[in-house]
Amino acid sequence: MKRTQLLKKSLFILALILICVPLISQNQDTDNIKLEDAINYLNPAENLEADQSRTFEMVNVIRKATIEDVPILIKALENSSTRLEVRILIAIQLGKLEAKDAGPVLIKITENKRENIDLRYKTARALGYLKDQKAIPVLSSIFKDSNNDRHLRIVSALALGDIGGEKATSSLLCGLKDSDYLIRFKTIQSLEKIKNPLIIKELENMLNDSNRFVKARAIHALGKIGDESVIPIIHNILKSDDSDFIHIACLTALGSLGGSEAEKILEQYVNDPSNIIKLNANSSLDQIKKDK
Repeated sequence: MKRTQLLKKSLFILALILICVPLISQNQDTDNIKLEDAINYLNPAENLEADQSRTFEMVNVIRKATIEDVPILIKALENSSTRLEVRILIAIQLGKLEAKDAGPVLIKITENKRENIDLRYKTARALGYLKDQKAIPVLSSIFKDSNNDRHLRIVSALALGDIGGEKATSSLLCGLKDSDYLIRFKTIQSLEKIKNPLIIKELENMLNDSNRFVKARAIHALGKIGDESVIPIIHNILKSDDSDFIHIACLTALGSLGGSEAEKILEQYVNDPSNIIKLNANSSLDQIKKDK
């Protein structure tokens, strides 16, 4: 029990540090602290409680690690005796550094079901930042299996969206038929990042989704990926749907698509009785004029 309480307390302290360090530690002088020393200091839980100011400094050393430090970070990450919280910090930093050499160990941890789930969230997300094509099979397998942890599937989808390409697109498309609305929503969000015009038809099919958040995301994606051919479709939704939420998505999409046809439609809503509709119509018109 005592060990569990200590673990929870140290997790809370490090979570607090992750939030606060970017705000208050930029001016701290950590240049003379070696990365290995910082990692070793953070390993015993007792140190986290004994001197929180010192803990902030050591966390900041990891956050300031550069591409030259990647071998040290990888060694600590793949060492299972390294504290979980420290491994999580390292996974985040490797993602920020887009450290290609870290790909194999990040893949290994992500696919290992015996690893801590919070760590797997971070390693999967880091693989997206690395844009490592070799990670696609593992991320796809996790994403497609509805028995997997929901958030891990979502993170894998986002990573696939960052990696991009035909293989990632193909893996993501199955998510459009998932029974979980949030998986469908995140699938569209990820496909939107890939910007493959060949998936427009699939996105059009999602306009009939029963969940309004998914429908709105599909409209938004069509605005980013589509061309003028989708404007009549969006216009029809704008006229037939009675939800302001969907109306705003349509107006935003029209602003992204641009062109004279989109302008004419938007002009019909600049004096709408609803202030929120009026505001979004004018904002989208301004965007079109700015992009000309």
